[in-house]
Amino acid sequence: MGLIATSLIWVAYAVCLGILFFVSGIFVFIYQKPSERSLGVTIVCFITVLSLLATVLLLPVDVALVSSTSAYKLGNKKDWATPDAVDDILLQLKIVYYALYSLDAVLCLLVVPFTYFFYEEYDEVAAEEGTQTIGSRFWGAMKYTIGFVALALVLFLVGFFIPVARKARDEHRDLDFFKDLLTENHGERALSFAIGILITVGTVLYCLYTAPGLALLPLTLIKSAPSISTPQLAATTSSQLDENRERQRQLNGRNEGREGGLETRDRRELEALVREERTLVRRQRLASENSGEGQNFLVKVWIKAEAVFRPIKLIGGLLLVVVALIVFAAMLITCIDKIKNSVCRSSCGFLLAHTKIFNPINWVLLKSSKIFPIDYILFLLLTMLFFSSSVVGLATIGIRFLWITLFKIRKGKTTPNAMLMATVLLTLITLGLNYTLTMIIAPQYATYGPQTFCDRPAHYPDEAPDCTNHRKAVKPCSERAENSASQLVCTPTVVSTFLNRIMVNFPYLGLINFWAQFAFLGIFVIVFLVMLFRVPKLDEDQADDDLREEEEEGLLASTGRRFGATWQDITGQAKGVKRANYGAVNGEAAADRDFMGGNSTKATSGINGALTQTQVDTKIADSVKQFYDDTLKSAREKARPDLIKVLTYKSAAAVEWLQEVFNLDLTLVSRLGGHSYPRTHRGHDAKFPGMAITYALMQRFEELAEKEPQRVKLIKKAKVNKINKDGNSVTGVTYDFNGKETVVDGPVILATGGYAADFTEDSLLKKWRPDTFDLSTTNGAHATGDGHKMLLKIGANGIDMESVQVHPTGLVDPKDPTAKTKFLAAEALRGEGGLLLNSLGQRFTDRLEHRDYVSNKLWEQKAANQWPIRLVLNSKASNVLDFHTRHYSGRGLMKKMTGAELIKDIGCSESELAKTFSDYNSYADGTAQDPFGKKYYHNGPFNVNDTFHVALMEPVLHFTMGGIEINAEAQCLNSDGKPFDGLFVCGELAGGVHGANRLGGSSLLGCVVYGRVAGDSASKYLFQKVLTQGTTQAAQRLGQISLHIDPSTPGKISVEWANGVGASAGSSASSSTEQTLANQSQTSAAPVMDNSSTDPGQVSAPNSLADFKVPDDEYTLEEVAKHNTKEDLWIAVKGVVMNVTDWVDEHPGGPQALFSHMGRDASEEFEMLHDDEVIPKYAAGIVIGKVKGQEVRLEY
Repeated sequence: MGLIATSLIWVAYAVCLGILFFVSGIFVFIYQKPSERSLGVTIVCFITVLSLLATVLLLPVDVALVSSTSAYKLGNKKDWATPDAVDDILLQLKIVYYALYSLDAVLCLLVVPFTYFFYEEYDEVAAEEGTQTIGSRFWGAMKYTIGFVALALVLFLVGFFIPVARKARDEHRDLDFFKDLLTENHGERALSFAIGILITVGTVLYCLYTAPGLALLPLTLIKSAPSISTPQLAATTSSQLDENRERQRQLNGRNEGREGGLETRDRRELEALVREERTLVRRQRLASENSGEGQNFLVKVWIKAEAVFRPIKLIGGLLLVVVALIVFAAMLITCIDKIKNSVCRSSCGFLLAHTKIFNPINWVLLKSSKIFPIDYILFLLLTMLFFSSSVVGLATIGIRFLWITLFKIRKGKTTPNAMLMATVLLTLITLGLNYTLTMIIAPQYATYGPQTFCDRPAHYPDEAPDCTNHRKAVKPCSERAENSASQLVCTPTVVSTFLNRIMVNFPYLGLINFWAQFAFLGIFVIVFLVMLFRVPKLDEDQADDDLREEEEEGLLASTGRRFGATWQDITGQAKGVKRANYGAVNGEAAADRDFMGGNSTKATSGINGALTQTQVDTKIADSVKQFYDDTLKSAREKARPDLIKVLTYKSAAAVEWLQEVFNLDLTLVSRLGGHSYPRTHRGHDAKFPGMAITYALMQRFEELAEKEPQRVKLIKKAKVNKINKDGNSVTGVTYDFNGKETVVDGPVILATGGYAADFTEDSLLKKWRPDTFDLSTTNGAHATGDGHKMLLKIGANGIDMESVQVHPTGLVDPKDPTAKTKFLAAEALRGEGGLLLNSLGQRFTDRLEHRDYVSNKLWEQKAANQWPIRLVLNSKASNVLDFHTRHYSGRGLMKKMTGAELIKDIGCSESELAKTFSDYNSYADGTAQDPFGKKYYHNGPFNVNDTFHVALMEPVLHFTMGGIEINAEAQCLNSDGKPFDGLFVCGELAGGVHGANRLGGSSLLGCVVYGRVAGDSASKYLFQKVLTQGTTQAAQRLGQISLHIDPSTPGKISVEWANGVGASAGSSASSSTEQTLANQSQTSAAPVMDNSSTDPGQVSAPNSLADFKVPDDEYTLEEVAKHNTKEDLWIAVKGVVMNVTDWVDEHPGGPQALFSHMGRDASEEFEMLHDDEVIPKYAAGIVIGKVKGQEVRLEY
């Protein structure tokens, strides 16, 4: 019978452990931040919480086992409960107790701290670069954990040698109970002391966190803070949003046309309104989602169920209030009982031998313990109440050092390091809770349970008395029972003996733990009363932070859901680390020229971005919505809102990606035509933004090609002839290289540019815009629409092909006014105050109107015989645009002149020009209304006595808004409007992004935004294809990827690149193709002149900077000037002389850029566009000597 009884008790404990298993898992899962889950942290937190709860819930097992040895109705031992059987039961309990307490101590002092430091040691960049290994992280974490190891050893050693309390021994040597408590070996004493210290620390934390949590938990259920999804709050948010937008409209209207934009006070207010608007929009969106709008059926059912069960929640809260008050009463009663009736008072931590004041919880547990497992269930619920209260306290207060919050513990928001800290605190709190439950809340139950003894004299020595006929003589067991028979029957629980031993041997620990209970009760009362009369309020700041964080995580999840990882994880991008991320798949890039960058290298105005950090820092009150509206307006009837939204809403991320990853300076912001606010970014380093951006990308490509050549291959001078497809799926491309045709498989991204220089026989310009065919162009000779033509042949859908942008300000070279290729006057020249004047010296339009509008006004002037058109910059504007004016002047495209010289050059009278300037100044001052409706004025006033920079202008072909139709994922659409599988388009080739007219500064933006979108889409497509379909050539290249699950970060995939062709075994044809690609590819992103080949596009790698040496030959500038023809062209740059005759067609800026400097020193113009290293890196082979009398000034 005894074996059956004890076995059933242990089975019940096992069931309880199963429940605790789920409780621990749910706690860790609910509180962990999903995007930062770490497998190692999750396991450690789970095991620790499970262990500490198992320790506490061993008490009812302890009570049940010792109580099972006696018959409580008669007050005697059961027949099977021999002394040996009882000793076996106690030994089992001691083993389990010591094991659990030791495990708790090891977890708290060693495992959790080690895991914390191991997690903190992780450096994503170092791990990816191979400079950090698991071993280095292990030893780094162990270095800090040694301190905790030392602490554990110190506690154990102190406990081993510290003497026990003599006073208690002397005062109570007549009590066998105390003799038993003071009888222990040094090992037990050491463990007792160490656990006692941890319990004492836990009791302090228990007062700080569990006490307020116990008061908050029930009241929170009753008096919930208003939800952000309630109809009342949703209506309030909508009203606030309307008021906000109306106030923004008022501020913009009041300052419309004001020079310099908004007043400082209005600008600050508008910035605050824009921030508030974003917050209100988030709240409104979440309110609609939480009300079920747009949600699936299950979510709507859950929302309705919450409303239905709200009364149950209220009733539950009321019941918990009653329970909390009963717990409060039980604790207070026991504390008073201990003060009045303790057998040893302060010398033993107010140990209570027998309860003399009625304790409700103690009474309930004693009565229920007679019918196992009712007491077990009640004790489990009581433990869960205290555990939940501790968690609520932690979540409310946070982990603090004095008044400084170190970590916040919140559902779904707790970071791994915060989770580990919370677990340590919960471990200590639970140890303190173990003391409170055993010694304060239910002391009689926790010590003897329902055990009784027969308080009658025995008939014979060592024989238990018989109360069969004397039931009134059956009394509860206690430490102070005077009848010696009680010692034969009453068996104290192991946990009470263990805790009493700590308090008696180390009474100072007992005093701290006892008096801390009053602190607990005081804190509970204060928090309970405050919360009882306090109206709960929504923490709007916290709610807004949560909304913003959820929005960011939602954006990440939308791209990474397929793999359970963020694409930043897959591609290797790390926040705050200034390095390039190169995409998630291997790839080949084929170019029909020998340089990268295309027309983007010539972009002079900058790149647009709304709500960038630069705008915030310079207090520009722009908004993404305003940028969207401006772009929509510019696109007019051809606007594609879905594409424009991607372009504008991802603009800030694009700009900041260039700044952070490529370390580009884009901190100078200006307003271009058609923009409501300054949002076009460029740098202070006197380089054209297009050149700066493309060169930075080229540098990163070359770094990657050198370090990881298996990942990327660039094949220059390759002519792609065909897009290969099977049905609606694109399988790859066919291209010619050196007369050899090569087929390469895989998803295809095309970025072949526009057709604004397509003067070929099958010209797209002649087909769609024949009226523009005779115009000059700013595009390079490569912009012939080859990509358009290939895609149209396979059934891609052309869109807006007639939308060709004619830029109003092409620079006319006086030496070659009919040149088919012209340089573009940057939009910034007009944006910073340049005036467009006709041959009468008169203004004829607002120069900052949309480009097509201004171009039409120029044509009207030509029809009225009032050409040429001049762009005139005064001295203020010239100073602001010093880089541009020097650059254009150096090319002979702009002249600096006095007012008198300008009058003579125009051919008008001084009074006519003076009137033009005077009228303009009055419009800028607001004293008169501009007939052309101009709103914004910069760098005035104009005066005929000033100095000016002047250039001749005419409209030129510049950009093609029309192209191949795409969707918001950059997928190429067919004639049915459906996307091709595996085909992606970006850059100027993509049609529909800009509609009928492109805003200045959006060409570079389109390249960056849709280039990144296309890269992401292609990567996802290839991963999905590999996972769902068979092995292809592209999949074999993808086989070079090794995916690793990081055990410390669940959901994160690490990517490593193999050095071979791939893990998959492919066909010999595939291997042959890979070898062909390897032979054809170059690691240089630009043409290289190194005398090893007559074709710089065939040179595989850039020259070594270390090996560069300038020849000793010297030439005077007079000698250089003699070589000034297209057939014999020398240029001097920073002290070196270059023969660029064979470089003309290879120059990324086109031949025209070199022709304007034939036989001249072009140092200043070179410095405006290039880093010095491009000469030794790419042009070492054409450096023929030094400039006589000059030092070589190249710095690299």
